[in-house]
Amino acid sequence: MRVAYRNAREEDPLEEIEEGEQERQQREQHELEQQRIGQLVEKTVAGEIPVHALETQLSDCDLAVRVRRGWLTQNTNKSLSGLPMQGFDYKSVHGVCAEMVVGYVPLPVGVAGPLLLNGKQYQVPLATVEGALIASTRRGCKAISESGGASARVTKQGMTRAPVLLFPSAMRACDFQEWIESADNLPRVQEKFASTSRFGRLQSVKVAVAGKQAYARFCCATGDAMGMNMVSKGVNAVLDDLIANEFPDMQARTPQLAHAAHSRLEF
Repeated sequence: MRVAYRNAREEDPLEEIEEGEQERQQREQHELEQQRIGQLVEKTVAGEIPVHALETQLSDCDLAVRVRRGWLTQNTNKSLSGLPMQGFDYKSVHGVCAEMVVGYVPLPVGVAGPLLLNGKQYQVPLATVEGALIASTRRGCKAISESGGASARVTKQGMTRAPVLLFPSAMRACDFQEWIESADNLPRVQEKFASTSRFGRLQSVKVAVAGKQAYARFCCATGDAMGMNMVSKGVNAVLDDLIANEFPDMQARTPQLAHAAHSRLEF
């Protein structure tokens, strides 16, 4: 007896039609999306949309990266096919740690350990393309652990800026030191500093006076960032406020710092 077997697809022609319709709709959707991206690229190239503000203008970080890649390709006549774009959460970095994003670079991640620290064992992740770095770090971790481990404690954490400020007299420099180190004035200085950053916070200000010069050290918390620019911007705001309202005779003597009311720290 002969038994005829038919393909399951042939058993249900309606299913085949539905799948074909889905593929057609996906192609049409892709074509429409590419057309929209092309139009946005042209507007960006023409300057109608600021290239640095695509995320804000489009309210879509992934789309912004696609458009910016098209803009960059047109401006440089270079392909970005070798730079990955898919599979990254661009919203997580927008306004936080990267600007003008056009993709990302994957790095190999290894672990070095075990590291016995404060009574606990850790495997330390390291992202690097430097050969033998992880292996040598791992040997160091092993040596520390087999020697009984290490102990560590953070006694103080902060990023500092220390502008040099010139006054007409040593007495005025002392007036500045007394004013800014006063507990009554610290909240005002902290508020002015915080107005420039969502994450930076001024912790303390200490001043050393030498003649007519005051060496002010601003110590700040910067969240998860190293925060050099964040601290410079905050200190600038504080100095501007003090020059405008409390010490108009104060001049900044730090290199590359303007000797005017609109002083700016440059590092």
